[in-house]
Amino acid sequence: MLARALEEHGGAVRADFQQYYGLNIDEMGEAYSTLHAAELLVELPGESRVKRIYSDDGPWTFDRTLMALAVNALNVLVWQKTKDGSKGRNRPEPIGPFARPRRRALEGEAMTIEELDALLSMPRTEVAGNG
Repeated sequence: MLARALEEHGGAVRADFQQYYGLNIDEMGEAYSTLHAAELLVELPGESRVKRIYSDDGPWTFDRTLMALAVNALNVLVWQKTKDGSKGRNRPEPIGPFARPRRRALEGEAMTIEELDALLSMPRTEVAGNG
């Protein structure tokens, strides 16, 4: 895990070791062992850069999620006092893990004209419910 983290996110490991342990990662192997560094890496707190990178929740720790909930609630309260809010229009966009996912750009596949013709000439089947 240590080798992978250093290769993929060396800057984050360096910053976390300095911030949380006061250790310079360049002194690994001299001032402290690689085993010691590996154990420290695993024990970094949840809000550390490395833990957030490898977390399924990304940067949204429990504390940050609670703060986003509070900001979203305040935004709705303020909005409700406006003309738009009284008519249910232009609701504020939530932030944090509650934000609507952004649409991904369409992904295409390159093909020749002949391949496209072959694809379009394939027999089509009827879809249930259509027709």
